[in-house]
Amino acid sequence: MAEQGVRWPLVSNKIRGGKLSNTFGAGVRTQTKKDPEKPGQNIKNPDGKTDKLFPKPHQGWDFYAANGTPCYAIHDGKVISTASDGDYGRRVVIELDTVKVDGGKVYAMYAHLSSYVVGIGEKVKKNDVIGYTGSTGNASNTDPHLHFELRNVAAPGKGISGRMSPMRLFKPLPLKNAVMDCSGLDDLWTFEDGKLVKKSQCSQ
Repeated sequence: MAEQGVRWPLVSNKIRGGKLSNTFGAGVRTQTKKDPEKPGQNIKNPDGKTDKLFPKPHQGWDFYAANGTPCYAIHDGKVISTASDGDYGRRVVIELDTVKVDGGKVYAMYAHLSSYVVGIGEKVKKNDVIGYTGSTGNASNTDPHLHFELRNVAAPGKGISGRMSPMRLFKPLPLKNAVMDCSGLDDLWTFEDGKLVKKSQCSQ
């Protein structure tokens, strides 16, 4: 179920690996930290042997998707930024028309794309293809997937500040079972041998 007339960003939407660590939250992941008093070593647990793990935020949902899977505009809006560098790799940010959370604007961000097909300032309609999934940025050593964020500011910094859980608009959390969304699509298109081809009728 999607609220306020939005659609899901993919046809098949399932959290990568079925893992909570690929969902949104301040401490859904863990990380080690360097010991400032011991160069080249991580901070250790009291046993002095194992590395201490600290909470690490994850800013959105990671959806598993084969390389080149079409990503769709979740609502009418305007592309306010595109980029190809940094941890996010190729990415697109869309300011959504009329969609509000707590009275404020909502921005949808699509990252780790293999390519995007929209430009800054371009108006998009719900169901428009805005790009294709990949493994760019810091996803280069992982399975191809879509990193998807909902934001209440266009360009937040690190951590989860300026972002919101996608569950503000999307339910249920697709941890074990994919949520299918063919709304507004007559056919399912996929990449085969580097070409976009009509695979089959897209039925809900």
